[in-house]
Amino acid sequence: MTNIKLRHIAENLVEELRELPDGYEITSYRLLAETGQNPDEMEIEDLFLFHDELFRVAKANLITLDILKHEYRLEELPWNLVFAVHNKEAQITCPFCGSTDTARILYGKPFFSDELQKQLDSGKVRLGGCCIHVVEAEDGTIVRTDPERYCNHCGKEF
Repeated sequence: MTNIKLRHIAENLVEELRELPDGYEITSYRLLAETGQNPDEMEIEDLFLFHDELFRVAKANLITLDILKHEYRLEELPWNLVFAVHNKEAQITCPFCGSTDTARILYGKPFFSDELQKQLDSGKVRLGGCCIHVVEAEDGTIVRTDPERYCNHCGKEF
């Protein structure tokens, strides 16, 4: 697997890490499985590179991954890393009420799956419709104008 793909996987996990409760314990095996990867089929070198990317991306987003234990340290199985996610500074808070119980708003036509249904049911994701609104900034870049988050507490979008 290429470093770019491993970096992309780690970057896609930032929102998942950001939305976990502060101090939540999770394994890197479970995180990989949630991205559709099978850690058992990955090369050992790729697993080490993935961990490096995961820790780098987390740190860049004000998330600390505190390694609590390594169940199989003697066998050197890197996919069994257990860590606590410390993300209090990285959690997204509603600017209206201060709640951290917010959902990502998905636009367009997302692929509907059991996983998406779980995220919808749990309040982690909200559907925003099929239209994506954009404007052109003065420098020529395209800027999305749709809200990115929904507050499950006060019901406002931001």
